[in-house]
Amino acid sequence: MLRKRPPLVPWLCAILAAIAGWQALYCAAATQGKISGLFFIGERMHWPAEIERGAFVYPNTEGYDGQLYRVIAHDPGMRGAGLTLYGPRYWYRRILIPASAALPGGDVDFWYVAITDLILALGGVCFVRLAVDVCRPIVAAAVYCAIPAVVASTDRMVVDGPMLALSIVAWWCYRERRFAPMLGALTAAVLARETALCVVAGIGLAYLLQREYRRAFAVAATALPAVAWWIWLALRTAPTSMDHQLSIPLLPQLARLFSGNPRVGAAPWVNAVLQSLDVVGCLCLLFAFGWVAAALVRERGLSEETAIILPMACAAMFFSSPALLSEPYHFLRHASVLIVWVGLELMRVRSAYGAAYLVAAGLPMLVYRGTLLLK
Repeated sequence: MLRKRPPLVPWLCAILAAIAGWQALYCAAATQGKISGLFFIGERMHWPAEIERGAFVYPNTEGYDGQLYRVIAHDPGMRGAGLTLYGPRYWYRRILIPASAALPGGDVDFWYVAITDLILALGGVCFVRLAVDVCRPIVAAAVYCAIPAVVASTDRMVVDGPMLALSIVAWWCYRERRFAPMLGALTAAVLARETALCVVAGIGLAYLLQREYRRAFAVAATALPAVAWWIWLALRTAPTSMDHQLSIPLLPQLARLFSGNPRVGAAPWVNAVLQSLDVVGCLCLLFAFGWVAAALVRERGLSEETAIILPMACAAMFFSSPALLSEPYHFLRHASVLIVWVGLELMRVRSAYGAAYLVAAGLPMLVYRGTLLLK
């Protein structure tokens, strides 16, 4: 039975309130109420004084990726603090959120968090709409907030969540035949994070299978603004090798099942729970690869739906080095686009299956997130 499409504004506000509510709780409990604590700035990084002044700094740690994007937001033109980054060509190519935060002026940290949250909420509404025929809206909204990339971006201001959200917006526009908004979402997604090129390739491939060559060409053209920006960076920065992220397909994921990743300073029973959940999350990732492979065999070819995710599935197999899979906030967020696609496919079989799968994939990070409040 077809359900009525959930209204945009109420659900946008509800998801936004859930995300911002957690951030407010976390900041009140762990960062002296400072919103800069969401960027996880490490004491060992030693940023310029104008960057660290007034910010919450975590002692005895190198921090996390969000602190790098925060530097970019304070210096989008790479004229000052941005020059202190290691590998600026790599980090600056993910310019969408930092540059958007710099545009309004004033409190850059606030705008960065606000823009991130708003994009996450917009992606959540589109996720709810994609699942509306097979899942209750309130369940879909709750499940969306548990997706690994959404959790990571809510807590640590990484760009994986906004890229995922914009990809979900593009998927919804594709299914609703809203071509112009889809092009806008894809353009923004690639500027948010370069791995969105896989989503562009997937949707372009789907149009090629339909022999809609003009639309496929237009989809490919959404990468041009990002490519132009990357060329500008290449002319002004030194290359950065990312070979350490590559892996032989499936071996790191299989090895992750049998290699523990104890959290420093956590009680033994906490470590036991977290490592057990890591195994659950890794099984979810392996299941996703198996689901895509089974779809290819079952279809005896390539359908539109499978074509959309195939490039991302291939990327997730090759960009899963042990270093990426070992750290809790790296874990599974890079593969969240694939995980969401499989979750939506499972919902078509039975809504409970898809919801359980997505929550299981997010549990390692959700529970680890909760332990941060206990410190």
